[in-house]
Amino acid sequence: MAASTGPGGGRGGDPSRGGYFSHTGRDGSTFADRARAQGHPSPGAENIARGQGSAASVMEARMNSPGHRANILNCSLTGLGVGVVSSDWTWTQVFGH
Repeated sequence: MAASTGPGGGRGGDPSRGGYFSHTGRDGSTFADRARAQGHPSPGAENIARGQGSAASVMEARMNSPGHRANILNCSLTGLGVGVVSSDWTWTQVFGH
């Protein structure tokens, strides 16, 4: 399992365990709760995806999804944390202000 730290990286493993996949953590936490717990003072959005085997393919899928694309292109979101779990290709982006 690949691991990274910071917003996004700490999130990657949670949706991979036991087939769980949701913006809401198993404990009921939101992406903002998790990002703040990792030290990010102003989280703004989260993108999650599963199954794409490369960064290029997950970005292509996100840019073809209106909600994901809006997060990526939102100029008020100036920080980014990224995580990936390669055992099932779960990808997380957490954006901040």
